[in-house]
Amino acid sequence: MPRIQWIPVNLNDHSQEPMNITYFPPEPAFAYYLKQRKDSLLMKCPAFSEQLKNTYVIKSPYDISFKYDKESKKLKTNKVNQEFYNDNINFRVSETDPIIVHFFPRYLFLTDSKNPLQIIQMPLILRPTKIGMVTGAFDISKWVRPIEFAFELYDENPIHILRGDPLFLVKFISSDATPIHLEKGLMTPDILALTKNCIRVKKLIPQMNLKTLYSMSEDYVNLMQDKIWEDKN
Repeated sequence: MPRIQWIPVNLNDHSQEPMNITYFPPEPAFAYYLKQRKDSLLMKCPAFSEQLKNTYVIKSPYDISFKYDKESKKLKTNKVNQEFYNDNINFRVSETDPIIVHFFPRYLFLTDSKNPLQIIQMPLILRPTKIGMVTGAFDISKWVRPIEFAFELYDENPIHILRGDPLFLVKFISSDATPIHLEKGLMTPDILALTKNCIRVKKLIPQMNLKTLYSMSEDYVNLMQDKIWEDKN
């Protein structure tokens, strides 16, 4: 059974304080929807429950309201602390796409698996939304970087998020379809170094596909992961 550690990080230095206290553990998705819709026929559908296998709900750790002001070209929030904004929020303006907001929560998922183990970010199901989530997938056995809540904004209406609100789903797919074991971890210097080095490659040599990144990083990532998990055992 593959082990996966979840570690809170922020936008700047990927440290985990104080997110260790404020971040929610990823919640098993089927259990979450069962609580929300215990009498729904969906909960008795085997195809629905199969789809939610090894899938988790990611929740907001904070209350926040925000909107994009086209006139000033700024993302305005009720979080007035500049340090909080710098550590948690970023946005991109494009001539071809809507505004893309990069938002908390950010989690690093680290695995001891030597076999392929995909993480897939997905929008919430069975829930209306005013935004378009940016989805993605990669193999966490071969590449180490945080995931975040990234989405397109389609109008200037304020968005309100409460602590504990579900934001998106993450699904893990192992090569042999076995269950996974998810546990909380802590940031260490080795994990921080591994994460930063993976991120910096994309900045130094942009527009490489995942297959190339996996090949380039294989020896280094394997050595670092072996050391990290040996220290944890």
